[in-house]
Amino acid sequence: MPEIAFEENYVDVKFIKRVLGFESVRRVQQLTQDGVLNTCEVKVGGRKASRYDLFPSVISYIKYLKARLRRHKVILKNKRLSRRCRQRLISKVQKQKWRK
Repeated sequence: MPEIAFEENYVDVKFIKRVLGFESVRRVQQLTQDGVLNTCEVKVGGRKASRYDLFPSVISYIKYLKARLRRHKVILKNKRLSRRCRQRLISKVQKQKWRK
């Protein structure tokens, strides 16, 4: 993690939790572990602490949500297609039964 001087736009995990609307800090930690959110080392009162850069964190989370929505739409589209294929197959089988 790069070391930088503390500025106002570097916030702690509790602040990010409130901004992104999570119930607990655990979800922020999970997103950090998954690489969605990034932390950096800042000096706070003479010691180093992990902080989130506010604006890039919010933008990263929005990108994550958009990508997740796209994946969900593809999954739904594939489910609809497979449902249609099953319906066609069922109708073909039923037609063959009626012909016999």
